[in-house]
Amino acid sequence: MVHHRPRTRERCPLWARRARASTPLRTLLLGLLLTLAAGPISMGATDGGGIGGTGITGFGPIQGFGSIFVNAREYFLRADTRITVDGRAAGRRALHVGDMVVVRGTADPARTTGWADVVQVRHPLVGRVDAVSAGGAHLTVLGQGVRIPAGVPVVGGDGHTVALHAGDWVAVSALANARDEWIATRVALRYPAGSVPAGVPAVIEGRVASVGPNGVLRIGTQAVRLEGAAAHKSAPAPGARIRVVGRYRDGVILASRLAPARPALGGPGRYVEMEGYAVPRAAGGLHSNGILLRPPGGKEGAGPTGIRADRALVFTGRIGPDGSLEIERMEPPHAPELPHAGAGGGERGFGGHGTHGIERPELERPRIERPELEQPRIERPEIGRPRIERPEIVRPEIEIPQAQRPEIPEVEMPGH
Repeated sequence: MVHHRPRTRERCPLWARRARASTPLRTLLLGLLLTLAAGPISMGATDGGGIGGTGITGFGPIQGFGSIFVNAREYFLRADTRITVDGRAAGRRALHVGDMVVVRGTADPARTTGWADVVQVRHPLVGRVDAVSAGGAHLTVLGQGVRIPAGVPVVGGDGHTVALHAGDWVAVSALANARDEWIATRVALRYPAGSVPAGVPAVIEGRVASVGPNGVLRIGTQAVRLEGAAAHKSAPAPGARIRVVGRYRDGVILASRLAPARPALGGPGRYVEMEGYAVPRAAGGLHSNGILLRPPGGKEGAGPTGIRADRALVFTGRIGPDGSLEIERMEPPHAPELPHAGAGGGERGFGGHGTHGIERPELERPRIERPELEQPRIERPEIGRPRIERPEIVRPEIEIPQAQRPEIPEVEMPGH
């Protein structure tokens, strides 16, 4: 038996083979080889975050719209960006300049843009106006003091400025200062006095003044009864700052949700840009919005120095292992460069930055009256019933012929 040695094909470079691929494919392969030879492909962050961007959380008022601006950073909204208002799903039209929001997404910290995955509008107070004073510049809402600096919008449902009265139902966007006073960034009238429905949703953030029996506690002077899932949690201690969401009935908030009064900024290592007031802690150091502030590697109770308690700041840093914010930078809030924004705008209270954001105009849909069409009157013509004469039918006379009997001839038989 003859053994044939298998034929071997000599290896040669890709570009030296008789490739069967078409010319465009050879061009594509050559371009890919040249790209790989030039070095690795960068997958870093693009403008606004993108692939490889750092996880970021922004907390502060909306300053304007390009997509949305918070703490001078523009966050682009995608089709799948989730928007909520006090935990309820909402759309983009629910966002307004001055709304206090938590934005979670991705960004390159070295740039001023990012992509928003979640936008949460967070009102610290939604409830009844107990009193109005100082020409409308000071409110008491659910027993909490609210100061409205000059230039802060106080608007009704149509977006126009309104004057508030005791008994009105409002949603307040605000930051708490060191005196437990809310400094408003926007106030929206939900229901005028006398038209507030029973069981309307209510929100309150504040310090627990007392805890009584049967799940009843007080935040300031406002009575709160814990019900449902909130009743199964351990009662908060007096002095704790909590956030309660529930329904308002007969002067009492029936709480369905209870949580610490601090925004959800993320876990350890999360990059954060947060606006707030520095508030002294009883244990030492400072906090803002319920978040402990400390320099990187700072000890318990240590806090940044040179901070004025009566002025809001933007604290930038990362969340530490214990949930504190390890500050890398702090600065007064400032207005972003908004597209098509004109000059002007005033100081927003103690925030130190203007309110010349771009508020989206409320467009009223024109009312189109349907024309009244007169239906034409159609007269039915009178059609006479035709007169049909029955014809006379004459039966024909038919003569019946008489049948004649044929004559049979006589036949002689043979042999006769």
